[in-house]
Amino acid sequence: MAASKKDPIPRDFRTIDAAAAFWDRHSLADYVEYLKPANIRFRLRGRVHLLAVDPDIAAQLRAASRARGLSPETVANLWLRERLAKEPKRRRASRRAA
Repeated sequence: MAASKKDPIPRDFRTIDAAAAFWDRHSLADYVEYLKPANIRFRLRGRVHLLAVDPDIAAQLRAASRARGLSPETVANLWLRERLAKEPKRRRASRRAA
């Protein structure tokens, strides 16, 4: 889109759908002059815990994840949470102390 032919960005969009429709029809690359640098700071609070998994189990997990449209990590966390919820509380508490 040539610079002289581009539509102006509306000052306010009436709805989220109106904003979405505008950006569906326009490229942000055509409006670079309106962009401002952002100074963003954040602190990641999550932790990653690596666990060894049998290759056959990993393959099954990947297949199950694809079928559900989720990441293998998400499916593994859901399944582990379900299984651990069934564990007697006394066994879980004793494992925490170990």
